[in-house]
Amino acid sequence: MAARGYQNHHDDQNSNEENDVNGQDNLIVDGLYHQDKSGAKGSMFQLSASAIGSGVLSLPYMIAQSGFILGSLMIIIACIAAIISFSMLATCADQINAPTYTYLIQKVIGRNVDKHIVWLIFFSAVGFSVSYLIIITEMIQVLAINIDLDKSYVQSSEVKIAITAFIGLFILFPTGSIREMSGFRYISIISLASLVYIMLILLFELPYYAKQNFDAENLNFFKFDWDFFPNFSIAFFAFACHIDFIQIYYEMNEKNPKRASKLVYRSVAINILFYLSIGLAGYFSTYEMTKKIVIDREPLIGQHIDLPLMIGRVMIIIGLCIAFPLRMVSLKQIFIKLIYSQEHQMTQGQSISMSFGFVVLTSVISIIYPDITGILSIIGGLCSVTMCYVLPTICHIKLNRQELSICKKYSLIVFFGTLSLIGYISVILKIISIFQV
Repeated sequence: MAARGYQNHHDDQNSNEENDVNGQDNLIVDGLYHQDKSGAKGSMFQLSASAIGSGVLSLPYMIAQSGFILGSLMIIIACIAAIISFSMLATCADQINAPTYTYLIQKVIGRNVDKHIVWLIFFSAVGFSVSYLIIITEMIQVLAINIDLDKSYVQSSEVKIAITAFIGLFILFPTGSIREMSGFRYISIISLASLVYIMLILLFELPYYAKQNFDAENLNFFKFDWDFFPNFSIAFFAFACHIDFIQIYYEMNEKNPKRASKLVYRSVAINILFYLSIGLAGYFSTYEMTKKIVIDREPLIGQHIDLPLMIGRVMIIIGLCIAFPLRMVSLKQIFIKLIYSQEHQMTQGQSISMSFGFVVLTSVISIIYPDITGILSIIGGLCSVTMCYVLPTICHIKLNRQELSICKKYSLIVFFGTLSLIGYISVILKIISIFQV
């Protein structure tokens, strides 16, 4: 059978594959962080932080644009797609003992495909980092307004550029220029903790905001228009942590289908509860006034400052200032191995020059196109759809062509093909809208 053929090929080339694991794949070509065999708990924290990322702050806006029934349905469908695609990846990884995502793609689909995946990872990381900068800049502006600085001055383009430049050059560039962050990466849990804190604040304040802003006539149940496509892509993006999944699964002490199912169902269940809690609590607090970043909302009438939410904004800024260089360090290691060789060690000069270029690129994009939902829909519609749906489906069908029934095979193709088409359409629509402005 096909799967057995691949397994035999694997057994015949143990030494070559071991070099692969100790070389390119073990060094992050596949993940966002360097991970050791003993770091299963740390890997789980990082997977949670990457799955439950800053994009969750825009889910209330997505629900407001789609209607709370359609928006919730989008998140549920994306959840189902994540469960199926994770399960397919686990099955494929077991069949060829794949340690990483790119290893799996290279062995099953072809050697040249994994090089294209590197560019998808790069494009995705640029999008992530741009969204970080947009949120950081907007939250600093909100905090400045909270302490009674002139609103028109704080929101001017000059101040926005100055904030972005300062954060990029004096915080993100120096921290991102470090070549290794193996110990520092565990501080990324701050990002997850800040988002959990935001969720609790939104739930706690929900009754007060709902009482103030509720209007039955303006309640949006279901809205289907051209925004359906980019909104759905934001839901795809929310569950996109497939690259990290294989490495985490590979590091489990006892890999078997039962443990894989537990890992998949538990992690996805936590994610969807988190997303629906923030998404619905955010929407039912401000309804049609919901902003693209949910924590950028006005305090209750009679309040000058929402102090708990203000603390949350500070936590988000700190968390994203840590997440940005972590993503940058991993990308630099990927490209050094791609440009030079697996044995090449990154010099300080190379690290500094790549860090500077990445910070400048993302800063310029965040200034020119500060639309966080647009950025998230493009990443979700292109990178997430390709790496989470298209490639896992191809791998699963190729490795299991003998075992899969025609009905199941075409069901997978139709389901993930439809979701992928929605994602690609959203990218086209966003690009058209950018050039129309």
